[in-house]
Amino acid sequence: QVWRLQGAPAFLQTKRAPSPPSLKRTPPEISAAVRAAPHGHRRTIQSLADATGIPPTSIYRYLKRGLVRRAVSRVKPSLSSAHKQRRLEFAFGKVKTEAGYWFDLMYNTIHVDEKWFNVYEALFKLYLAADEPDLHRSCVNRRYIRKVMVLAAVGRPSYDCHSKKYFSGKIGIWSIVVLVAAKNPSKNRVASTLETKNRSMTTRVYMELLLEHVFPAIEEKWPGKSCFFVGIDYNILISKILMF
Repeated sequence: QVWRLQGAPAFLQTKRAPSPPSLKRTPPEISAAVRAAPHGHRRTIQSLADATGIPPTSIYRYLKRGLVRRAVSRVKPSLSSAHKQRRLEFAFGKVKTEAGYWFDLMYNTIHVDEKWFNVYEALFKLYLAADEPDLHRSCVNRRYIRKVMVLAAVGRPSYDCHSKKYFSGKIGIWSIVVLVAAKNPSKNRVASTLETKNRSMTTRVYMELLLEHVFPAIEEKWPGKSCFFVGIDYNILISKILMF
């Protein structure tokens, strides 16, 4: 009203932005408190707050300011000096020195390895009709889900000039199983029923799979039908050069 009587505009001044709250603990104190907590008590914000005595809200502010950070701990393979040397030799074996030092493009390399897969997934999503009942599946325990070993062979995708198509690099995947007759009866089957069992991977079985499945699939699916050299890398450490 006073400003209106004088005929002058009101003096409007924006409020000053509030300053962030001051830290009750210094960065060295925060670092010392976090370091003193056992690793097992640093999994969650709440467990870290219980171990350090710092409120969870304060830990959230420390995370935002960069005084505390999140990290992921992974178990890595324990490599000896011999393992490191073999890996280094494998990498040096891919360097070509005929026309200067350049890395092999690996268009003629096929990787063969064994993998374990579950017979069925413990959890998956699917779409059902509105009036369709839910899919019922049961198992004693997740550890009872059977596993099967397969042998997979893949190469680098490339363009096939002969067929004018792209080569996907997928050579094939084969299960390493055998049918065995059951010796004793059970509540689920009678005796002599054929059961699928995993084969023990030996040198003889491995060479049998290469000769009966991998090599014929390479000859059938490899781009180009002329004579070529293909490097078979298996177990990432051994390389054999084969000629077709």
